[in-house]
Amino acid sequence: MIPDWNTNSVYFSQLLQEGYPYEWQNMLQAMTDNGINHDIIKSTNDIWCRDYMPIQTTVTECISFRYSPSYLNSVKYRHLKTDLKNITLPSSLNTTYSDINLDGGNVVRSSNTVIITDRVFEENNQKRSSILDKLEQLLQCKVIIIPSDPEDMTGHSDGIVRFMADDKILVNQLSFYPKSWRNKLANALKSFELIELPISLKLNKIKDSANGVYVNFLQVGNVVLFPIFQISSDDIALETMIRSFPKLTIIPIDVRSIGNEGGLLNCVSWNLKIESSL
Repeated sequence: MIPDWNTNSVYFSQLLQEGYPYEWQNMLQAMTDNGINHDIIKSTNDIWCRDYMPIQTTVTECISFRYSPSYLNSVKYRHLKTDLKNITLPSSLNTTYSDINLDGGNVVRSSNTVIITDRVFEENNQKRSSILDKLEQLLQCKVIIIPSDPEDMTGHSDGIVRFMADDKILVNQLSFYPKSWRNKLANALKSFELIELPISLKLNKIKDSANGVYVNFLQVGNVVLFPIFQISSDDIALETMIRSFPKLTIIPIDVRSIGNEGGLLNCVSWNLKIESSL
């Protein structure tokens, strides 16, 4: 498995730069200043490329899961579903296709483990044990299941946790959640060191906004584009990141307009390890 800290290139939907020019320019400046290779994905139907693009497992291999999330089944959202057949993938990647219905935003990865919420069981009409066996065989790593956030329409893991090392995980402030839920999460992650980041969703006035979720950042190598929202908890979140990971370059990016649509920096990006530059 290729973890975020081993990636060196990143892609974005062309719709991101068209629809969010302010955020895009700030992200572009940060990537240019830090020598991050970047490119655009054409023929997408929304900006959330993390979800429909494949999962990279080795430098030359990736897994493309079926992209048919139940939250896009209604007439209101159906037109947003991107078909990977219309997208040209990097020529260096060999793609294996799976019939498991799974969004990329629900796959948080280290070099030997992935974290997926139990939403994957709801999205697939198969036995749980069969789904887990297939996932571990495809991804060639351990799969840990955590409870999905009942307030999150997508049920993705990248809005709850992020690997920062094989044994270290960033997690939303546990006290934010009901006791029974956070106990399930803590039990699933009991073998890891947990570092808590603040979460301020209660400050949002827009339904389904992701503003206030700091774990949904973009990491490419040792550079982190970190979401901020012009709220008081920004300083606490940044201080926690800088103190906990002094070797990383942390760049704050104001992403409130993107967040109002329900996702953040990990959602709008697809980072890879590419042997040659883009």
